[in-house]
Amino acid sequence: MNFYSWEKKYKPIENPAYKDNIEFSTCGNDVEFLKHQNPLTIWTRLICDGVDWIQNGVHYVNRNNYYVTEVPFEENDDIEVIVSRESDYDENGTRTIDEEEEE
Repeated sequence: MNFYSWEKKYKPIENPAYKDNIEFSTCGNDVEFLKHQNPLTIWTRLICDGVDWIQNGVHYVNRNNYYVTEVPFEENDDIEVIVSRESDYDENGTRTIDEEEEE
């Protein structure tokens, strides 16, 4: 699943502390907000070895930030949403993959 498909299916909410931002930080008031959310609506953005992806659930290793969605995932789901890979860019740093068309 790509980011565009994930966004349409699970509907990430806006961070109430920051207008037009769907990301939640890994510390401070954002973490307090996350503690009061349905755990099946929390996702972690991870970055490791040139891959940037979103995984359902709360993760700590290689985490970058969190998301909360309106639509929960199923308890036994194992979902990875590829945001980008180093191979998605050419030598000039231009993205070579159209996110809406990627499957």
